[in-house]
Amino acid sequence: MNSGAHVPLSDIDHKELAHRQTAELYRLMPASTAFAYVGAFLTFLMLASTGDLQRGAYWFAFASSIMLFRVLTMMEYRHHANDRGNSPTTWKWLAIFMNFLAGVKWGLLGTVLFVEAPLYRVTFTVIVVVSYVGGSIVSYAPVRFAHAALALPAVIPATIYLFFVGEQANLIAGVAALFMVVALIVTAEVQYRLVRARLLFEIENDARVRAVEVENNTLGVDLRKLTHRAEVIKRSQIEARRRADTLSHHMQNTLLPVIECDQRGRVVEWNEAATAAFGYQLGDLSELGLDKLVVTSPGTKAWADVYSSALEGKIPTVIEVSVLKKSGTRAAATFYVTPIDIDGTKPCRAAIIATLWPQLVAGQRPQPRSAKG
Repeated sequence: MNSGAHVPLSDIDHKELAHRQTAELYRLMPASTAFAYVGAFLTFLMLASTGDLQRGAYWFAFASSIMLFRVLTMMEYRHHANDRGNSPTTWKWLAIFMNFLAGVKWGLLGTVLFVEAPLYRVTFTVIVVVSYVGGSIVSYAPVRFAHAALALPAVIPATIYLFFVGEQANLIAGVAALFMVVALIVTAEVQYRLVRARLLFEIENDARVRAVEVENNTLGVDLRKLTHRAEVIKRSQIEARRRADTLSHHMQNTLLPVIECDQRGRVVEWNEAATAAFGYQLGDLSELGLDKLVVTSPGTKAWADVYSSALEGKIPTVIEVSVLKKSGTRAAATFYVTPIDIDGTKPCRAAIIATLWPQLVAGQRPQPRSAKG
């Protein structure tokens, strides 16, 4: 695993990393504090059993004050743990200071309280100091120097006193002991880097999760908008289809002749009323223009020009014309021409509603009859 020692971080990431390191340290601290205090109590009983009750009582009082200091600090930290504006630096240095006091406590066993007899007390002292120093690596790994603050005052003074100053000083044993101390410190540093890398991975993973949540929320909003838009479009299509069906039904069944021509004037739609009025079926006129039915008087504009002008105007136009039926008879007719402008450009079609005045010429209409007539 990459130690993560050189991973670049923003200021926010630095703060988040420090918060998580401190939180993990104080999460592990209750167990290590409890074990250390139980060990301190057993050490006091051992000192008392060897006749060193007074010094043991002083030492245990010192250990108890450290334990009380730890408990009060942990309680205060828990009280402020959710305050993200609270600086974790203070809590980190408090933990380091408490570990230093604990290291001094264990260091006193190997110096001031150390005796060469009985042998089991010597062995017990070495086991206690080594066990608590070595066993606390994991508990204090989240914060750099937290373990060193415990290990150095616990081991270095005892090593110097036993192997370099005492009556049974031994250079090789002293050097070996110092090497083991260095190994402990290096191991603690490696463990710190592993924990740091894990916390960095958690921070990055949480950031990705938050980013995914934001994207999911955005996609959810977009999905709801698209769903609403699709429903609106679907309703619009249904309404447009309904209107088209209604208009088509009206066109096919109205009593007024309705003709639809393309841009060139060719007939593309022709209802039954137009068939009844003109005598032609739609198939008869599919390739013909409406100008084949319109009779142009000499000196007047051709129907194609009139129709083209109506399309260019883009407004409904009333045109008086003469038409020739299939039966060969002529009739005056009024064409109500409505250009069909679909896409906002030049109209491509026109709807024509025709009113025929049988047996009359263009420009004449019959007088309206009364209801009785």
